[in-house]
Amino acid sequence: VHRDLKPDNIMLAADGPRVIDFGIARAVESTSVTASGVIGTIGYMAPEQLEGMRLTSAVDLFSWGAVMVFAATGREAFPGPTQAARIAKVLSGNADLDGLPESLAPAVRACLSGDPGARPDARTLLDHLVTGGPLPAQAPTTAEPKVEPTLVEGVDDGLTRGYEPGSAAGAEPGPSAGPEHRAPSGGAYTPPSSGPQSPPPSGSGSHSPPYHFAGKRLHTVEELAAALQENWPDAVKVMSDDQERAALGAWIIDDLNDTLVDRALFRRTVNDANAAVATVIAQARPDLPPVFRGHDCSIAGLGRLFSDPRPLLSGDPRSNELGLLARPQVLRLMAQHEGPDSGVLRSLAEDLVEAERIGVRFHEQLARGLGGWRGTQNHVDPAVALVFLLHPDLVRRPDPGDRPGVAEWVDILWTRVERSEGAARAGHAAAVYGALETVAVLAHQREQWISQHRSVAVQQRQLADQGDSDEGMRRGKVLLYWLTGIFAFIALVTSDVASFVFVVFALGTGIGGAVVANQHTRRYGTAQERQWRSQRAAQLPRVRSSLDSGLQNIERDLAEARRICSSG
Repeated sequence: VHRDLKPDNIMLAADGPRVIDFGIARAVESTSVTASGVIGTIGYMAPEQLEGMRLTSAVDLFSWGAVMVFAATGREAFPGPTQAARIAKVLSGNADLDGLPESLAPAVRACLSGDPGARPDARTLLDHLVTGGPLPAQAPTTAEPKVEPTLVEGVDDGLTRGYEPGSAAGAEPGPSAGPEHRAPSGGAYTPPSSGPQSPPPSGSGSHSPPYHFAGKRLHTVEELAAALQENWPDAVKVMSDDQERAALGAWIIDDLNDTLVDRALFRRTVNDANAAVATVIAQARPDLPPVFRGHDCSIAGLGRLFSDPRPLLSGDPRSNELGLLARPQVLRLMAQHEGPDSGVLRSLAEDLVEAERIGVRFHEQLARGLGGWRGTQNHVDPAVALVFLLHPDLVRRPDPGDRPGVAEWVDILWTRVERSEGAARAGHAAAVYGALETVAVLAHQREQWISQHRSVAVQQRQLADQGDSDEGMRRGKVLLYWLTGIFAFIALVTSDVASFVFVVFALGTGIGGAVVANQHTRRYGTAQERQWRSQRAAQLPRVRSSLDSGLQNIERDLAEARRICSSG
């Protein structure tokens, strides 16, 4: 299992495409993929990767389908202005297949199925692509092995079942709210102090059969919520399995007659199992500390998690995990926990929405106004925006290194950041960081064109000088050949003495012409080579004009970027 198949990990070699970066797969081959580090790239990760479930080779088939959409259309299969939007599309199976060739569509559609068991295996897919035969129907299954139901004590009608977890990979339990809560350095969100909290007394389910989960016998929905939070990976498995979720719903609704938890969770399709788990916990036990996928999501906990933007920009596996946390939907769920951070988390969620909106709008302004930005893929990473919201002191101009072209672009774009405050400042900063790859490409293109422009100018001067010398030697050679002919003709029609003199002249001019012709060939090449230089000299003005036009467009883009960034 590669786990991170994407266009960036495919090299188009002379003998065909080659997949690279297998080191990622080997590095985690003997370990579980846990919630502490979701390996992959959002947009090319299968839903079970995002959910932190146990991975099979089906994840690579999903990634292959997403790569084929990009190869065929130049667009991502799950596009979106923000990372949260892209995650939502992956989880809901809302792939954009417009423009995909009809001959490829069935295979890609099958590979992009949200159910790992419904995707073809690699051999079946290869046979289909090679032979053109139809894809055999795959039986939908879940990514996890089926677990035998555990009947509720005293009930044998099978309506209510518990879930006993196996040794599947999952999240490492995160810290609960406790003594480590401290305000992030320089953070805009500072949690007030809080005392110990205790669960409310439960009056429901005292005479109902217990539900077995994670090796525990649970009698109330409040006990269930605490167990779900402590055993998040197993909770995700229950909520992502239709049969197990229905069994849990039957226990909550029919046996306990509970009214705390939204019953729609058990009656509709669940696209985001993590959000469903968080919803059950927040509704049943709002007194519990805010935790998501085992991570402390108090303001202090978030401040520690989102304390450095560099891992988010370098492709660190943690960036995907933090991307799942940095969603307004998650922050709003965490705000439902009754604690000192509730109001601050709610405000933080709205600030994150505003930061993403402003960052996306900034990118759209640049794409509309700058020719070089049209068609570029720029994303506003909500995790980066959240770092800047929690730590305003970390909003710093990116280091362009020793690339003056990148520095010029960064200076221009950063003007918009300096003119902004609060959520707008975080959003604009995240947009600049998200555009660094585009900026690097544009700067490199400009440097290349300037270098080519100089090279063309030098070639023009050299060819012009060579052309003048070449023409001079050619004319001298022609003149000597003409004189040779004239002297030879005169020698034929004159007397013996005069004829001898003109024969000598003819021989001298003939030898001179031969010497000049030899030097001409040695210095300026054969006639074919001289013809090529002549054609090249005729082409260079057009090449230089094209480069001039391109450089003028870049300068216009820079000027327009200055205007956009200074007027926002």
